[in-house]
Amino acid sequence: MHIAKIGEIDILVAAFAICGVLIGIGIYFYMFSNNLSPEYYLRISVIAFVGSTTFSAIIWGGQSTETIIAEIIATVSQVRWYNFNRTNKKLYLIFLTNMMKERKIKFTENYSINYQLGLAIVRGIYSVASVAVKMRS
Repeated sequence: MHIAKIGEIDILVAAFAICGVLIGIGIYFYMFSNNLSPEYYLRISVIAFVGSTTFSAIIWGGQSTETIIAEIIATVSQVRWYNFNRTNKKLYLIFLTNMMKERKIKFTENYSINYQLGLAIVRGIYSVASVAVKMRS
């Protein structure tokens, strides 16, 4: 069940990433085109606000999923299983084994949606922006 849902989410994550990159490139070219008038500052600030809140919500959602699963695993591992009968011990062992599988919203093979990915993206944006500002000067 969880593998099917992760497969569905992967498509959305890829779509969000592509849209985010395209919007970022559009804003970058627009800001450095020297066609900014005071009315465009409102548009850019609204786009920046919406983009940052969407980015924060996605990163927060992925991290909260990992945190909740870690709490569930900690709670399940503290069950006093030694008082169970033989059938329940086997069921508990199967359940515990299934809970130990890694459950993350994976972006790629190496990256999952969490605070570390958010920090890496913010560092990348800062690096690109600082290089762009230096090139413009």
